[in-house]
Amino acid sequence: MGDPLTQVNALATNEAPKREVSTGAKVLAWMADNGIFVLTAVLIAVAVIGVEGFASLQNIADVFHRAAPIGIVAVGMTFVVISGNYLDLSVVAQVATSAVILIAVSNEYGYVPAILAAMVAATVFGIVNGVAVGYFKANAVIVTLSTTYIGLGLLRFFSGGSIFFGPYESPLASFGAGKLGPVPYSALVLVAMTVLLGLLLSRTNFGFTVRSFGVNERATRLGDTDIKNFDFNAYEEKIVKLIVRKKTDPKNFEKFIDQLYLVNVADLKIVETYDFDGWYSKDESDIECENTLSMLNRYIKESEIDLDKGLLYRSIEEIYQQACEMV
Repeated sequence: MGDPLTQVNALATNEAPKREVSTGAKVLAWMADNGIFVLTAVLIAVAVIGVEGFASLQNIADVFHRAAPIGIVAVGMTFVVISGNYLDLSVVAQVATSAVILIAVSNEYGYVPAILAAMVAATVFGIVNGVAVGYFKANAVIVTLSTTYIGLGLLRFFSGGSIFFGPYESPLASFGAGKLGPVPYSALVLVAMTVLLGLLLSRTNFGFTVRSFGVNERATRLGDTDIKNFDFNAYEEKIVKLIVRKKTDPKNFEKFIDQLYLVNVADLKIVETYDFDGWYSKDESDIECENTLSMLNRYIKESEIDLDKGLLYRSIEEIYQQACEMV
């Protein structure tokens, strides 16, 4: 049989079978990635043509000012959606509760205690939702809808249904209505939040982990598992693709690879990519980032079996598509 590592390296140098992708499939894939931008551009174009004054500077500034609170919440919601937890319906209660606490406390004790109290209230919502959904694996829709009604109910009970107003000449009111030239401060906050959280999502380990959880939670958890707790036997006689995104201890890495060979994996493909975007690379010309189906087809191509490989290719593709639909 020879050195298994030499065999794996030899396999990795061969080109995987290529599948022709139709133009229609390419268009659909492009629309899946960019459809939201196309639709937004079409809606804006229709509004500019059909609504008088829509494109005026005053109207655009007003739209940004009114949409800023929703936009800021949506930026935070992006992390929840991308992580695979779908949505958080309790944001209405979080915003309402935090706002009332901020105004009520600031009227009596000033802005610093008020901001801290509002942040504590929002954090309590986050902890309850996070523990219920993340730890106990409860349904996110049911949990967040429940915390919405519970939060709004408690708010109404403690406030007595009263409406709270802050001083008209307060710094908070001035900031809310203020502008930098024609641009409202609220719009600047929205842009700043979008840029900062966008960088956090795309350029940090935390952001990479959030995106990875959305793609495959089990693989993400295994990727950060200590070698002592890793179940190597689960991969016996399996075709394994190992993606290395961070190698801090080469010695332990080599031990990890040795353990995989000891349990007799059928084939091992190692991809070392330290670019956060590499996990989602769609460049099929890069054989080091070949997808799972290509890896399976390559394995069939190079196997010495007396079977109809064309039939095997089709069967593997059907099974792979069914597996993707079940995830």
